[in-house]
This record gives sequence, structure tokens and C-alpha cells, in this order.
Amino acid sequence: MSPDSPFAAHRGQTIPLQRFQAQVAALAEHLPDAPYAVNFCEDRYHFCVAFAACLARGIVTLAPPDRSPRNLALLEQGYPGALRLIDGATPCALGADGYRIDLGTLPPPAHPVPATIPPERLALIAFTSGSTGEPQAHAKTWASLCQSARLIEQALGSVRGKRIVATVPPQHMYGLELSILLPLCRGGVLDAAKTFFPGDIAQALAAAPGPKILVTTPIHLRAMMDAAETWPALDRIVSATAPLDAGLAGECERRFRAPLIEIYGCTEAGSIASRRTVEGAAWTWFKGIAWAGDGESGHLHAAHLAAPIPLNDIIEPQGQRHFLLRGRTADLLNIAGKRNSIGALNRALLDIDGVVDGAFFLPDETDGKTARLVAFAVAPGLSAAVLLRRLREQLDPAFVPRTVHLLDALPRNETGKLPRHKLAELLRERSGG
Repeated sequence: MSPDSPFAAHRGQTIPLQRFQAQVAALAEHLPDAPYAVNFCEDRYHFCVAFAACLARGIVTLAPPDRSPRNLALLEQGYPGALRLIDGATPCALGADGYRIDLGTLPPPAHPVPATIPPERLALIAFTSGSTGEPQAHAKTWASLCQSARLIEQALGSVRGKRIVATVPPQHMYGLELSILLPLCRGGVLDAAKTFFPGDIAQALAAAPGPKILVTTPIHLRAMMDAAETWPALDRIVSATAPLDAGLAGECERRFRAPLIEIYGCTEAGSIASRRTVEGAAWTWFKGIAWAGDGESGHLHAAHLAAPIPLNDIIEPQGQRHFLLRGRTADLLNIAGKRNSIGALNRALLDIDGVVDGAFFLPDETDGKTARLVAFAVAPGLSAAVLLRRLREQLDPAFVPRTVHLLDALPRNETGKLPRHKLAELLRERSGG
């Protein structure tokens, strides 16, 4: 890329590559010494500059699964002395003792172009979401992150010069790969617009010139399709974090006049497969990715991964390059000798007319007592009794929940996931425990 090539769109301005590089170099020169940093920047461009500056300095970025006090406390225990990088939009509760990123006050750097990053440099420690238990740490070198970006581009087609508008935070592995690494490694143009609600997303897409790629989740897509907005034509739509219904995928393709590509991945390995949802349920492994296992257990192999990675999903091979996802191993249930999965039970709940959102939960056993399934539901106008009756019509008695708790909203994180500890806390509150 030439120095004048557009790198980002930020607050109504196009940021050329040379200006981005100068800001990275200037920040790298002024960051305090520290082995680790947690990047809390709310502004996506600020996040990118801070991430690249840490990389240039050899400071490893920590990516916690969320900002809950519980997980931040675990991070502080495991990585004492980590910098807290914040910007003007960071909530005060998180940024009281942070290093504030203010690009406008940085003096010109001594060397305006950062030195080449050694491929083997440790760049990131990402943590699993905790949706199936305690968050687990996974280290990523700069070379492995660049290879992940390369594989994603092979699945999407060239991203060079295309505006990347994302609804997912850059602190999440999916958001980092698609909205930060594609600009850093593959020439995509980072769009820093704050996008969460459908109106924000519509405004950001309308303001973006030329070809654009929307990086989002099923939760956001459902909200967008329910909104009374006029959507511009896109180059691509990308969705991840949860499987997407084929009907919703088809509606999105019609209204955005663009193919929708789902990405399958995990924190441990990054993005590893894709599918065009309207063409079928099968996924295609990225080039160089291989899986070996017996369905309910197996390992992922790839040259850019330091070691084989166990997957927490049930894989049903469809030849060498394709597979079907059959749920998560942690979601498998065996009650009274009968098998089912949390995913299948959730689908049965969500298929009930009037249920906006919902999830089953099997708490841990306590004091030797067998745990019983419960369900949480957002279902305006429906009673718990009605939901239980409809579930009895669909499910084996062994999997009918003991109780349905009605809520205004489920405690989903920024990418739509439900961390297990959040559901456990919710159950304790509802049970008076």
C-alpha cells in the first residue's frame, strides 16, 4: 500500500496510511513500560492505534471476554502491572486509573514509520467467553494473527480498499480479526463509526462511500431486519458468534443485495471455516485447516497454530473439506438415559410464537442434589404456564424445564453470547439464593 492509501475513516475524515503509522509510532514512544496492556478504547480507531503501538513496543495486549468485575479481577490477579488503555469514551468505572489515549496531543515521533514487527512476537492473549465455564487464555503471535486475516480474506474475497463497518467490539476475537486485522494486514479500510442500534448502522453504511463490508452478528441482523430502515447495497455481509437461520440469511441477502457469509471460529484458533448460509448447512474449512476426530471429540491442525487445538463443538465430517456443526460438547445432556442438547432445547423455546429470546440452563449440582433444567424467556404477553405447556407439546418429559423465568432481557454480552456465570447469577437471584 502507498503512504497515501486510505487506512481508516474516523470522525468524518479519511486517515491515510502514513498518518496512521505516524500516530502509532508517536504513541509507542510515549507508552509507559509494561509487560501487558488491556485495551479498553471505545473508539475503534483509537483501539487500532493503541493495539499497533503496543505491538511495536513489545507490550502484549490482553483481550478479556467481557468487562464484568469478576473477569477483570481475574485478569488483574493473573497479569499484575498491566496497563489500562482508555480513551475519551471509556466509562469512568473502567478508566479511573488508565492511560488515556489522546492522539491530538502526541508530539511528532522521532521515526514516523514503525519498525517491522518480528513474526514470532507475542501480540495477543485472548480469553474464551466463559459461556461454558471459566475463561481460558490463548496466546497469539503476530504471524498467527496475520495468517488468520489471510485465511478470512480467502473466504470473503479481496478486502483491499473496501470500507469495513462492524457492530462487534474490537476487544472480541471476531471483531479484532475482521475490523482490525483486515485493515492492518490485508488493506481493508477501518470504519470507526459507533454502530450498535439499527439506526446507527444504517447511518454508518449510508455515509461510507464505495464498496463496504458489514461485520455483525445474528442478534444485530435480526434487529436490523425488524427495523424500518432503508439499507444500502453492500459488497458482503459477514456474521459470526452463533449459527444463523437460513430464512434470516435470505432476507438479509435480499435487502442488502449482497451475499452473506458466516464465519465459524473460536478464540483458541481464530476463524477457521465459512459458509454461505442460503446455499446449505455445510461449512468449508479454510485452506490449510484440518480436523481429526470422531464427532464428539477431535483436534484442529494448521501450520499457523502452535499446537493442535481441541474443539468444543460436535463436528460431522462431509468429506475432507466440509462438515456440519451438531452443537457444543458442553451442551450435550444425558438425563434419565435420554440424550439432547441445550442448543436443540433453545431452538424449541425460540420456535414458540411470541418468544423474542430465550435459553435453557442446567445449573451445577449442589450438596449432592441432582440439578434440574430451567429456562429463561423474553416473551411479552405470554405466561410461564403457557410456555411450559407448549414446551411439553414439543419435548420429551425429561427435558421439560422445572421452571420458566420470564425476563425483560437476557444478560447477553456485546456479541450476543450468554456467559454461564451470568445465567448462574440470574438463577440465584430468581431463586432467592
